[in-house]
Amino acid sequence: MHAMTTRLVRLYESAPQETLSAGDAWYASARAAARDMAREHGTTQAVAAGVIAALSPRIRWVRNLAVARLALAGKKVTGVFKNNLAKARRIIAGEKPLGVLSGPKTRAFYRAIMGDESAAVIDVWMLRAVNYAKYKLRDHEYNRITSALARAAHVVGTTIARLQAVVWAVVRGRAT
Repeated sequence: MHAMTTRLVRLYESAPQETLSAGDAWYASARAAARDMAREHGTTQAVAAGVIAALSPRIRWVRNLAVARLALAGKKVTGVFKNNLAKARRIIAGEKPLGVLSGPKTRAFYRAIMGDESAAVIDVWMLRAVNYAKYKLRDHEYNRITSALARAAHVVGTTIARLQAVVWAVVRGRAT
C-alpha cells in the first residue's frame, strides 16, 4: 500500500468510537445546516451550500456557518477573504455554485455538503494527515492525495467524505 494510503488508514483506524460517529455524521450535519439556512433565507440548499463553501477557506466551522448566515441575510460580513465574499455574493445573486467556486478544495467541499460522498476535501488538516509540507498544491499533487483518500476509504470500507471527516477530526484533535 502507498505510504499516504497507509497513513490515512492508520489515522482512521486510530479514531475512538466517538470520533468515528462524529465523522460519519459530519457531512449530513453540514447538509442539514445548509438546508436550514436555505429555509431561513428563502433560497435553495445549493445556494446555501455554495455560500458556506465559498466562505470556508481558513476559518473554523462555527465561524463559517455564522458568516454564511450573515451573507445570506444580506448583512455585513467581516473576517473572511474579500474574494471569497465576492464569490458568495455571486452565488446569492443567482450564479451556479460550481460556476463560481474555484479551486479543488472549495469545489469538493460544496459537493460533499450537497451529498457527494466521493468528494475529497483536501485542506490544511488533510495535508497534515498525509505529512505534506506545503499548502499550495499543483493539480497532480492534489490528485495524488485524492487517490490516496479513495484507496484508504476502500480499504476501511467507507466513503471518501466520511474517511476525510474522521481523519480530519483525528488530526485536528477534536470531532467538531
